[in-house]
Amino acid sequence: MSSLIAIGAAVAVFTGIGAGIGIGLATGKAAESIARQPEAESKIRSTLLLGCALAEATAIYGFVEADADIKSGYNHRYNHKSACSVFPAAAFLI
Repeated sequence: MSSLIAIGAAVAVFTGIGAGIGIGLATGKAAESIARQPEAESKIRSTLLLGCALAEATAIYGFVEADADIKSGYNHRYNHKSACSVFPAAAFLI
């Protein structure tokens, strides 16, 4: 059972990789946009920060889910009550 816990936690942690790639691409495109149109810097920056915050939130949810998997002793697919108590939207992932 401990191998299932490790696999579940590893899959949940992979959300951090996706968020990192997304934030990196968004930052690069924002820098290009500011270089092309410096007068729109404030609008580009505010949109970038909102997008980065949303992307980072998904990564944090993944880490919380991984932590819940490890602490509960079961993968959330077998014991979704522990995952749903930490992250209610996890019920949609099951």
